[in-house]
Amino acid sequence: MATSGTYTYSLTLNQVVSEALELIQAVGDGETLSGDHVDRGTKSLNGLLKEWQTQGIHLWTNTEGSLFLEVGKAEYDFRLSTTRAVNTYFETTTAAATTALATSFTVASAANLVVGDPIGIIQSDKSMFWTTISTISGVTVTVPSPGITLATTSGSIVRNYRVTESLIPIARVMDVRRKEGSDYEIPINFESRKDYFNLPNKSQNGTPIQAYYSRQDVAGETSGIMYLWNAPDSSVPVINFSYERKIQIMVNATDTLDIPDYAHDALIYNLARKLIPKFGCSRDQAALVIGEAKELKNDMLSFDSTLYPVTIKMKRNG
Repeated sequence: MATSGTYTYSLTLNQVVSEALELIQAVGDGETLSGDHVDRGTKSLNGLLKEWQTQGIHLWTNTEGSLFLEVGKAEYDFRLSTTRAVNTYFETTTAAATTALATSFTVASAANLVVGDPIGIIQSDKSMFWTTISTISGVTVTVPSPGITLATTSGSIVRNYRVTESLIPIARVMDVRRKEGSDYEIPINFESRKDYFNLPNKSQNGTPIQAYYSRQDVAGETSGIMYLWNAPDSSVPVINFSYERKIQIMVNATDTLDIPDYAHDALIYNLARKLIPKFGCSRDQAALVIGEAKELKNDMLSFDSTLYPVTIKMKRNG
């Protein structure tokens, strides 16, 4: 007997709300949802997704980000388009020196360059000049006038990224590292707010060795602010960090859940639990739904964790 060969499973907004309402018998089997059903169910569903974000239900949202440094700048607001923080970027070097105001330069490899990409090049003062790729011809890159501000040397670092890869929704930063070379990272001390703001002379330039991330979790905000100490004296290093991205809410009827397939039942039963005060439910059915919701959530939390090997060492006496 042949298997399906399919491993993924997802439900749309309307399907999730319908399943939850059926559990509390607010709609009948196959009954079409009213606009009121969908609206009230969606509000509770999105509230539940944000509630889960605070409870350590997050393994699938763990990801990596990179922050490009500006000389003398200690504060980086991730909500601003002028802050260059991305999930993925590419790096190469210049193949020859360039003069100030040059509108073209050659690179060692153009394999990951795309017209329209933001592109930065390290200048003679160790600052990074950012512009946009206009054209690519072989390994020659053309940028808009007035061109590169200062001269660059052969072998200068060149970085580019896709605009669509710009970093957006950070729920929580977990650790920070300073990338010094192509494969060399140094952990940075991750401070509390109090410890960071107690640091002396936060405007002094040097090597960033400490960081603090201020969450800005208010309506309409997707990310927060990262503070570094020292303010960087060079744009050559990159700040890499691990973070939990925010869970996406559901807006349109055909939207699918921003959660893994193994979490669907836990979400549906817990949504049903949240809808009981809104739509009512028999005492027996409420008890069944609430009990199952708790059990499914505990099962999901147990699975939503990283497995580490356990090593047992025997100590020999004598």
